[in-house]
Amino acid sequence: LVEDIHEHRFSFTSKVIKGKLKNYIYDIGGANPASTLRVERGECAPDVKRDIIASNINLIELCTFVTEAGQEYHIHYTTLHRIECLTTKVITLLNKELPFAQTTPRFITDTANPSVCAFSQPKPTSECWEIIEYTLSDK
Repeated sequence: LVEDIHEHRFSFTSKVIKGKLKNYIYDIGGANPASTLRVERGECAPDVKRDIIASNINLIELCTFVTEAGQEYHIHYTTLHRIECLTTKVITLLNKELPFAQTTPRFITDTANPSVCAFSQPKPTSECWEIIEYTLSDK
């Protein structure tokens, strides 16, 4: 799993319960006419059209960090980030700060390589339980 670059409606602390993941932190550094990246704002849900905020952005990777079982990290709601699972199984406990700080988050999309937001195509309940069972197992 490698997520698209996004922010959240809320700040949060995430504790890794199992496995290891890597966070990539980004910022937008102006425009780049050759860039195919754009900023969208909206929901990641079925049949939702997001607003385009900026096109041809220059995306800057600020830093990366690795978190493994027993460790936690905090992300502010305006932080653009993505995660990469470094192990085949990762479980995290996400503690959201309430109330939500914004109604819709930003996403960075690539017009040359479109992807589908994970929550816009929900899995059947049976498949979700299979994934949970596999992830909790020691195999």
